[in-house]
Amino acid sequence: MEEFALFRTLSADQRLRVLNAMVRQDLVRGQKLVVQGGPSDAVFLVLHGALAVRKTGYSEPIAELRAGELVGEIGFFANGPRTADVIAIRDTSVLALTRPAYQKLVAEAPAIVEALLAALARRFAKETARIAPFPASPKARTVALIDGGSEPLPAAFDRRMREGLAAIEAEIVDPRTLRPLDEDLIFASVRKTNRCIVVEEGWRYAGFGAEVADRVQRECFDDLDAPVTRITAADVPMPYAKTLEKAYLPQPERVAEAARQALYR
Repeated sequence: MEEFALFRTLSADQRLRVLNAMVRQDLVRGQKLVVQGGPSDAVFLVLHGALAVRKTGYSEPIAELRAGELVGEIGFFANGPRTADVIAIRDTSVLALTRPAYQKLVAEAPAIVEALLAALARRFAKETARIAPFPASPKARTVALIDGGSEPLPAAFDRRMREGLAAIEAEIVDPRTLRPLDEDLIFASVRKTNRCIVVEEGWRYAGFGAEVADRVQRECFDDLDAPVTRITAADVPMPYAKTLEKAYLPQPERVAEAARQALYR
């Protein structure tokens, strides 16, 4: 736990006291940890996973919380109601410090509380320094665009794809070869944006996109805020009619819709 900023100022004995006072709570994706307007009867520390902070009147999350960050500290220390909903966006574990447990710590070891408040003050100072003049919508968006075969992507498909994804500020990763595959390029994008959609013109069964999806989920599992999605051709023989061919192949509209779903829009 010493890697978390909140615990760095505490001695080993103090960390043990705090941890013994906290209770672990596991959440599944979509489960609410905190309800806006509810009582601030505990403060939470994220162990692993990710949580979205949603506030009434806002269509998008106002923040995302990850390992080492506190949840509900404003209402807890101000002794006021919760200011927002906090929802798990993937399976998440937190440590909860209830108000009775906190009050017991205050009585038994006031130095620990002082260290906790000092750590909180530094955290608030750091977050305040990062506040932008105007709120910006999050841009955690990634699509891995994989060529499925030896032929280049059709120019019209590529243009429509990029136009559709530009509308939702997606990031496109377009490897030029499949073997060797530039894994570092793909992994860096996923770690930055926390989502991945793999598009290929081949069939889903035994397609190369399955290999890409497998590598991403194995190497970037803790960075993903949504399952890896695959967009492939229909699982039927290749048709000759132009209209059926369009229905058979992946279309930009399908990719853009998958991207919106990955962003929970």
